[in-house]
Amino acid sequence: MKALPNKLGELMRVALVDEAKAHRSPKYRVNMRDWHVPARHARHQCDVCLAGAVMAFSLDGSPEHHLEPWEFDQDVEKKMMALDSVRKGSIMDALIEMGSLGLNPTSIEVEDFEEKLLASGLVRNEKVTGHRTDRLQWRKDMIRIMRGLQRADV
Repeated sequence: MKALPNKLGELMRVALVDEAKAHRSPKYRVNMRDWHVPARHARHQCDVCLAGAVMAFSLDGSPEHHLEPWEFDQDVEKKMMALDSVRKGSIMDALIEMGSLGLNPTSIEVEDFEEKLLASGLVRNEKVTGHRTDRLQWRKDMIRIMRGLQRADV
């Protein structure tokens, strides 16, 4: 099991590598509706979302085991929840989940942090194409968000 990065931009990099592995693997099927859910029937693989792909590859989950974020320690749980938020474009929610802000989401200091995001080309809620709608565009959206988070150094 690998240690996961503490910065959301770097965690996104790991997650996108793991999502690509899941997409290519005969053992997994990328399905953003399930965390890490083994096949119910022999006809398909273990379903994983973005965070589920991290559970599968970086956290060494088995395709035979049902896994959810709260089955890991609190640090990993927060990171999985952050990935779930960012895959939908909820950047600020993801940063709050990660504990990156160390702030209450209603705090005035969040506005200062939003300025940092804007300077990196991101906003609180980014438009993201649905994975089922267009996987390649979704990946482009995720890469754009990842690079913005990396520029913001969060």
